[in-house]
Amino acid sequence: MDNSALFKIAYGLYVLTVRDQNHDNGCIVNTFSQLASSPLRVGVSVSKENLSCQMVEASGIFNITVLDEAAKFDVFKHFGYQSGKNVDKFAQMELPRSSNGLYYLTEHANSCFSCKVTDKKDLGSHLLFIAEVTDMKLLNDSAETVTYSYYQRMIKPQPAAAAVSGWRCSVCNYVYEGETLPPDYVCPLCKHGAADFVRITPAAATPAAPAPAKTAWKCQICKYVYEGETLPPDYICPRCKRGAEEFIKIELEAQEEKMEFKGSKTEANLMYAFAGESQARNKYTYYASKAKKEGYEQIAALFEATANNEKEHAKLWFKAFHGIGNTYENLLDAAAGEHEEWTEMYKNFAEVAKEEGFDDLAAQLAAVAAIEKRHEERYRQLAANIEKGEVWTKVGENRWECRNCGHIHVGESAPELCPVCKHPRAYFEIESKNY
Repeated sequence: MDNSALFKIAYGLYVLTVRDQNHDNGCIVNTFSQLASSPLRVGVSVSKENLSCQMVEASGIFNITVLDEAAKFDVFKHFGYQSGKNVDKFAQMELPRSSNGLYYLTEHANSCFSCKVTDKKDLGSHLLFIAEVTDMKLLNDSAETVTYSYYQRMIKPQPAAAAVSGWRCSVCNYVYEGETLPPDYVCPLCKHGAADFVRITPAAATPAAPAPAKTAWKCQICKYVYEGETLPPDYICPRCKRGAEEFIKIELEAQEEKMEFKGSKTEANLMYAFAGESQARNKYTYYASKAKKEGYEQIAALFEATANNEKEHAKLWFKAFHGIGNTYENLLDAAAGEHEEWTEMYKNFAEVAKEEGFDDLAAQLAAVAAIEKRHEERYRQLAANIEKGEVWTKVGENRWECRNCGHIHVGESAPELCPVCKHPRAYFEIESKNY
């Protein structure tokens, strides 16, 4: 049999936490799943080699934290590559406990489940625990659950070229040196058996072939990229919640495939720096306005100059972690941001303000949400104009106004050049009468 076929089965990756006799422990599992909906039942199988298995068997309860794609390798290493028999995995951690008294993770996790064992089955190497869900929490609705495949491709460090002959654990990369691997051998790091080891030999240094282009699908609304040869017909964009019909097929070049900062602390630092510089830029603009009103022209000018400096600093960090696309892409990105603001951010903020008795502020937040909705509609219409070629051409007789000199041109399309000031077509827009 070809054991590598097992790696084609889709798994999520989870942290199982448990407590028994005042001792907390946890491990990585990939076997958690919903077994039935009525009554709601879940199942998880745990290796008998794991201390966590013995503790679940003794206590009858456990928690499952569902990790997302932003989870760092350190999480998997901490909970999966060392045993609770030798270390206290929670000694240096500050985590909340659920109502059953067990820890659960909150960082780089999208949900958690508290479970009570109702039955167990001995499967040989593992015990299968069947349980009822006593509580569950949604921690991050927009975060994608990390799969074992994603972990293997994007999170786990790739093994270096073999320096010796031996056998490498395909789970954790531990190398057993020797020509023959004992059939009952168990990996000392991750506790997987001989079936998960592959033969390795020293490789001669050869130039790396250029990586071929990779098929992917880009959401036309928010630019989210789904990597894969085919897009599931019922796929929902995790960022803007649009369906598969909004995705277009693209080819990722090798250099485009890698996101340099994705999932790193540096990415988080760049986002934090961008937010700080953006806030400073706006704040100094407000201060400049106030200084002008109070008659301090020099101070106002310095506030404005510093605000422009902060704007450029923010641009550096934004380009590094996000990038600035073409105008069509930027309109869709802006629309996605406005959509999140009016459907989630301001809506939730208004509800909290209302609950806390700040009625006037709640009404103000709700009113701003309505404005953000209009912003989204505006950006989407402008993007549609670009897509349909209707920025400077519209059906029927239209009045086009030059934004530079005010010349009015009547016709289906704006002129290539303003006959008065000689500015190009880019300066024309449909005449607006707001008087």
